[in-house]
Amino acid sequence: MLGGLYPCSNLFCAPPDVVEAIYFVVLFCANVCNCLTAFASIYLILRRALRELPPRDPTACSGPVSVIVPCYLPNEQHIIVATVEHIVNRLEWPGRMTVYVVYNSPHALPEAEAALRALEGRAYAGGRSVRVIEAVGSKSKAETQSVSRRSWHEATRDEPWRPEGRRRT
Repeated sequence: MLGGLYPCSNLFCAPPDVVEAIYFVVLFCANVCNCLTAFASIYLILRRALRELPPRDPTACSGPVSVIVPCYLPNEQHIIVATVEHIVNRLEWPGRMTVYVVYNSPHALPEAEAALRALEGRAYAGGRSVRVIEAVGSKSKAETQSVSRRSWHEATRDEPWRPEGRRRT
């Protein structure tokens, strides 16, 4: 300090102690705002994550369901029977289920086709059934899926549509 004059090394030409006090207050307020924002964000995230979901009612979705399994028989002939049996026997669903197996093949595979046809005639627990449909003339899995949807639609068109009892896929 030279004769009561302060060297102006800052914007305010104030004593260094006053400038430090102003900086402290500004930074303190900024930190308080950041902490409040962080705590509010953490609270909202935890509230959403820990929010109690309503108990699931197992009978709410218990209407009949259709499962469509399209397959290209040469590629899937060794696994399709096990896949269908797994769906029919192990898929947890309280209502009736119909599994539509729609297949295509560029050439006849009598053993694989006979194994699929044998699935169609069996009696399954819980009102489950299997329908096997050959997609004649289909050359791709996409065409097979189109045939399967048409077959499903034809098979279920006489059933009344109920939003709680039938889901379209």
